[in-house]
Amino acid sequence: MQSSVDGCTKLLLDKLHEFADKQEVVDIGPWLQWYAFDVIGAITFSQRFGCLESGSDVGGLISGIEDALKYVGVVGQLPELHPWLIGNAKLITTIQKLVPGVSPVPNIIKIIESQIKKYDLEGKYYQSKKEDFLAYYMGDSVTGKARMDHDDLVGHCLGSV
Repeated sequence: MQSSVDGCTKLLLDKLHEFADKQEVVDIGPWLQWYAFDVIGAITFSQRFGCLESGSDVGGLISGIEDALKYVGVVGQLPELHPWLIGNAKLITTIQKLVPGVSPVPNIIKIIESQIKKYDLEGKYYQSKKEDFLAYYMGDSVTGKARMDHDDLVGHCLGSV
């Protein structure tokens, strides 16, 4: 995993050196967020999300998580509101149809599912060559025993992100 993190660090430093060479003023805050998100992708899936390369919040995943945290902050104080808001499946389904991309969770789950499928297609040999959380979660490549079922696997990866 360390080499994945090192790759993200090198990419961040390269980007910062580009700004320095051009003597551009840069807001370091977003770059550190993009770095952290790409590190999470690298250690969870052996694949960056692409935030550092693009210099942006790819797919609005980070802003979506920030919005979710704001919601949790408020509704955590007034939990009786939750069944009337995001806790209402019909309301969420309607909102997602009217405003696609309003929630980052479906996009993150798509990424997780595609990575699981990739690992499944490549087989145990592929998993044994990976040093990321997904390979660990998927199971012991020596014994072939799964550490958890599919839903737990998705949940753990979602928690990592």
